[in-house]
Amino acid sequence: MPNFSTYANFAGALTGDGVVGELERRFTALLHGKLRCLSMINATSALAALLSCLPRGRIIAPLFTSPATYAAIRHAGHEAVFCDIDPVSACLSPFEAERRLDRDVRAIITVNIFGHPGHLIRLRELARGTGAMLIVDAAQSLGSCLGNPESVCLADAVVFSLGPAKLTGCADGGMVAVREAELWEQLVLKTQHTYRQMLDVPARAPDFEHYNYRINPHSAARALHQLKYVGEKLARIRKRQQRLISRLERCGQFEPLPHSPGILFEPLTALPLKEEVEGWVLHELPIPDRLQAVVEHQLPETLRQFRYRKVVLPVKINIKMRRQQER
Repeated sequence: MPNFSTYANFAGALTGDGVVGELERRFTALLHGKLRCLSMINATSALAALLSCLPRGRIIAPLFTSPATYAAIRHAGHEAVFCDIDPVSACLSPFEAERRLDRDVRAIITVNIFGHPGHLIRLRELARGTGAMLIVDAAQSLGSCLGNPESVCLADAVVFSLGPAKLTGCADGGMVAVREAELWEQLVLKTQHTYRQMLDVPARAPDFEHYNYRINPHSAARALHQLKYVGEKLARIRKRQQRLISRLERCGQFEPLPHSPGILFEPLTALPLKEEVEGWVLHELPIPDRLQAVVEHQLPETLRQFRYRKVVLPVKINIKMRRQQER
């Protein structure tokens, strides 16, 4: 654990040394050295900083994602172009992305829903055709990315979250991994302390108007410690998921989402279960009626059908049938 009271550099927070530098080197090694990593305060800030390196334009993103994705796009000054999802994987549909692709599109963001890597090969072809950047929002899929690093290495940049409920489980933090050295230097100038700017990018003048997006060394130390147990955590999570999915399939009221070997969807393992006569069921997450009406009105057709198939959680109980049984 970093000693904040005696270490003037705050355990590498200002210069990228200490636990901060070690955490970035560990992530780079986990990605087989194909992408260079830079730690930040959280994944949303990392995505916003990444997008701010691009000229103003349009950013393609799936509608089925966290509001943080949209917040990062708007914060960077871009226009968000939301696309429908593939009904099988729930990730960004390459067909819909191609329909909205033009010369004003600066980046394509694909979000790894439920650990699925998405259609990266096709999306990379589309991005290369127009000079757009391919970004993978892997905020909740660190497990699948570490299990198959070659998949995310198809992208120009990948954003990870190190915050609560993630594999690393630190107080808060984010990691951005990029392919190009020039882009990494731009991110250092935009997000890190001037001491680190002068050390890591000596050929360029430091940016004194940078964002204060550097990671807290305490969070970096916790994330670095938790990385030692990633393999064990993944094994336990997958074992619990397989046991849960088998019970849900026997219940007959569920449609489990097809999953990849490296899937990591931690909220599923944390949801409360209740044993009933016909098997195991999941409790529904409460949604106010007025919000439900707004969501249903704004959802595109494929996502609406996807929701009705009861796989959003990724498995969702047939509430109507359950209420009939209760009566």
